Amino acid sequence: MARMARAEVFAPDEVEVVHVMNRVVRRCYLLGDDPVSGKNYDHRKVMIENQLQRLAGAFGIDLLGFALMSNHFHLILVSPRFLLCFLTLISHFLFFFLYLN
Repeated sequence: MARMARAEVFAPDEVEVVHVMNRVVRRCYLLGDDPVSGKNYDHRKVMIENQLQRLAGAFGIDLLGFALMSNHFHLILVSPRFLLCFLTLISHFLFFFLYLN
C-alpha cells in the first residue's frame, strides 16, 4: 500500500510539528574533519545556525531545535496556525537554506 501524500496528512488549520532530515550529497562533509581532503569545516556551524534562525523568522516557522552532524542535519519545525500550505513553505525554506548559500 502506498503512503498518503503529505498534503493529505497535514491539516491547514492545525499546528503541525515536523521533523526534517537532509543529507549532503557525494559523501561531502557539512561539519567536522573530512578524511578525504583533510579539511576542517567546523567554521560553518555558526553560519548555518544564523542562517537557520534568519530563515525561520522570515518564513514564520518556529525552529524548536536542530542537530548538525558531519554529513546531515535534523530540524524540528512548528507551523503557524492557518497556514494554507505548510509543505510548500518548508520546501521553500530548505531551498533557500541549501541552494542559495
